[in-house]
Amino acid sequence: MKNRGFLWSCYSTTFGACIHEIGHILDLGHSTNGIMGLDFNNIHSFFISKDNLSREIKWWTSSQIYIFSHHKWLNNSLQVIKNEILQIINNSFIKSNYGIVVIEYRQLVTNEIINSEVFTLPAKSVKLKHFNNVIIFVMDINGNIIKQNLS
Repeated sequence: MKNRGFLWSCYSTTFGACIHEIGHILDLGHSTNGIMGLDFNNIHSFFISKDNLSREIKWWTSSQIYIFSHHKWLNNSLQVIKNEILQIINNSFIKSNYGIVVIEYRQLVTNEIINSEVFTLPAKSVKLKHFNNVIIFVMDINGNIIKQNLS
């Protein structure tokens, strides 16, 4: 957190924190770095390319970008299907009638993404990976979401 002694740094941290919290409203988990990690303090680097920091930070993970692109609140072109059911079967498989686009495995306590999968071609059935004390986050192509504890 360099440049902490300046007035603009208060704005940078506050603005970055707001973007971070809006990410949570849109169901994003924590990431190691970027906006959903501790780099929200450095959001000024995203807009000002004086230093190389903006090129070094990966601001969004690929799974977070897929969540944005398929989220119901951000995508008017998605077909609203009320009876779509994402099903987790025996904590081993996830099935969807329309196709899964994102799976994230998040730490139970910190909500940090420990593993993720994105599907450019939506998958109707996916074998789940096994981790201890995780929440699985799954989104289908229509923006339907399921979150479930897999302990």
